[in-house]
Amino acid sequence: MKKMLTKQPSTPVLCSECPGWVCYAEKVVGDVSIPFMSEIKSPQQIQGNLIKTQANRKLFQADPDQEAPEKVVHICVMPCYDKKLEAVRPAGVINNINDIADEKLGVEVDAVIATHELADLFQKRGIDIKQLLEEEKKEESKIIQNFEKDIC
Repeated sequence: MKKMLTKQPSTPVLCSECPGWVCYAEKVVGDVSIPFMSEIKSPQQIQGNLIKTQANRKLFQADPDQEAPEKVVHICVMPCYDKKLEAVRPAGVINNINDIADEKLGVEVDAVIATHELADLFQKRGIDIKQLLEEEKKEESKIIQNFEKDIC
């Protein structure tokens, strides 16, 4: 325990993609867990950052000096409500292209909808997912094709 508290190189690094676990660790066992928690952003936050910077630049040929990540809307479809909590945490704020912390340009994730909420929405709107999937198999979306050409 003493070795862990002095942050020796062999100490564990605690990480989780589950925002519920992170919240639990902070609130219940914070004094023990926080010193060992990874500071790496979640995949959801990293994706938002990439979409609002790299993909924005590639897809819209944005000049790095003219970029406006706050104009790009990043919506995540996630299996858990806790991902909504993760999206509004302060760690979800991105900085400008020079990474100057005091010039915030926006959040990495603008909205999160749970998968079952999306399914309910489709059902209420009379959207047949199976039919859409069949249509998608016949011909890929031009947006996806352009994205693959530019990014890959």
